[in-house]
Amino acid sequence: MTAVTAPLAVQAELRGRLDAYKAKAARLGAAEDPLLVERYDAARRMLWSAPCDLRVAEQAVLRYQRAVAEVLSGPRDTGDAGDAGDAGGQQW
Repeated sequence: MTAVTAPLAVQAELRGRLDAYKAKAARLGAAEDPLLVERYDAARRMLWSAPCDLRVAEQAVLRYQRAVAEVLSGPRDTGDAGDAGDAGGQQW
């Protein structure tokens, strides 16, 4: 690979990873989650802009991947635990 094609290959790999995680989220019914939409859009804008800072774009893809894993692992803690949370006496 040359100095020109290596960054393009990395950019293509990141684009592919981002789209694969979006497809996974869509397949499992989570593609419209507001957090996922925001993180996907941010990463996509970085990866389809020129010039592309690959380090920053890679971090954006990783944030999206983590968000997908979080959303798919179960409901996010909204801090509203109802009566059970009141009995525990925890302060946030």
